[in-house]
Amino acid sequence: MSPEELRAIFDPQSVRAVQPLLILALGLLGVLATGVFAPLRRARPVVIGLALLGALVSERGLFLDPPGLVLDGTLLADRTTAVWGLIFLSSTALAWLFSVGYYREDRPFLAEHDFLMLTTPVGMMLMAGAQDLIVFFVGLETLSLPLYALAAFRRQRARSIEAGVKYFLLGAFATAIFLYGAALIYADTGTVSLVDLRR
Repeated sequence: MSPEELRAIFDPQSVRAVQPLLILALGLLGVLATGVFAPLRRARPVVIGLALLGALVSERGLFLDPPGLVLDGTLLADRTTAVWGLIFLSSTALAWLFSVGYYREDRPFLAEHDFLMLTTPVGMMLMAGAQDLIVFFVGLETLSLPLYALAAFRRQRARSIEAGVKYFLLGAFATAIFLYGAALIYADTGTVSLVDLRR
């Protein structure tokens, strides 16, 4: 792909549409850094709070001035997807607040827990705005994989490990069925774009 084509796809409107995802990605890197470097561990709640707050502010900006279809028609950033993004981010913030006390005995692994928690809204927001089955699949896996790990996060408890394995098997079957359906749609229509499929 030529530089001109890349610039046409990643225009300012596209960058603004994915800004909440970029902010969360920076927050994920910050959480990983606080887990690796001991002096930064106390800053982990601040990093998480700033990432969620920045993403919320960006989603509010998308609600006020939605850019519409971006990234070559594979992602939709309108008021509906912005509302869903606000709901997903608020739910993640509440889930994180309630789970911090629950994982006290797993304190050495809290950075991993926070990383997984911040990854899930990225997948949810991708799914909400996806206008392409491939983008939807990427969002689905970005949401599902951290949840598999979170289900089995209590390593000392057999029930937690069992829950993680069961959830993983269920998700693997669901993923296979989705991919089979997407392959059938592509074989019949020659496209995986939801915009083209509507036409």
